[in-house]
Amino acid sequence: MGKNNICPLTGQPLKDGRQISPEAERQVLEALRQLPGLHENALQSAYRMTSHPQTGGGVRTGPAERIPYNPALMRRIEAAARPLHVIAKAWGKPVDGHFHTYCQQIAAALPGKVKNPNAATVALQVRDSYNSLERVADLPPEKWFYGTCDAPVGPHETICGRAIYAPKGRAIVTCSRCRTRHDAKRLIDASKQRLSEHAVTIPHMVRLLNQSAAGIHLKPKTVYKWAERGKLSPVRETSQGKLYRVGDVLALAEESPAKQ
Repeated sequence: MGKNNICPLTGQPLKDGRQISPEAERQVLEALRQLPGLHENALQSAYRMTSHPQTGGGVRTGPAERIPYNPALMRRIEAAARPLHVIAKAWGKPVDGHFHTYCQQIAAALPGKVKNPNAATVALQVRDSYNSLERVADLPPEKWFYGTCDAPVGPHETICGRAIYAPKGRAIVTCSRCRTRHDAKRLIDASKQRLSEHAVTIPHMVRLLNQSAAGIHLKPKTVYKWAERGKLSPVRETSQGKLYRVGDVLALAEESPAKQ
């Protein structure tokens, strides 16, 4: 049997004129489902959020800015994402230029393209892009989120509210605004308690928890598997996708740390 009769992803024999095996098709569709979350998490590794622009009265006047602090990582992310843009445009014009739309476009077209001569090339490119973005998304942040400062400041003793970031493993952390020193463990516990009641999409949740100094590290595919196996139930569904309680994921993560 020649190489042309073997799936390049799985090594399985090809039948009925297919260019990729049914198992490879399943793997590619699963990768395309997870790629938008990986892409967003990879961006978080290459960007940091700055505080909102403020006027002299302290009123927020615009959205937070994202300033790149690692151009080399950005080039790797762009290199991984660009081929998928090209494929999506070749297989059908997407409705917008968002990365998740390109992934959806390829996923919708793939079942009808398994006999297309380019199907194997596309499948390999999706796999390579997934692996590249996963490596970037797994990089730890330079500083970790401990919580928000709850110290009273000013003549009216309003709560400071500044997010506190610091290198991992600190016992004491200092607020960059009011310079109040905090017990790190107390801030982390308070932050987990506040987050527990929030409901967000799986990619957003993974990004939040992986940036926390609480020591929780999750991959999107782990949380997706929990949902598929019935361990997680969405609290509601929006245009952005299904929303899950952060507290439910925290409980599962603490029960099975070895499987993350």
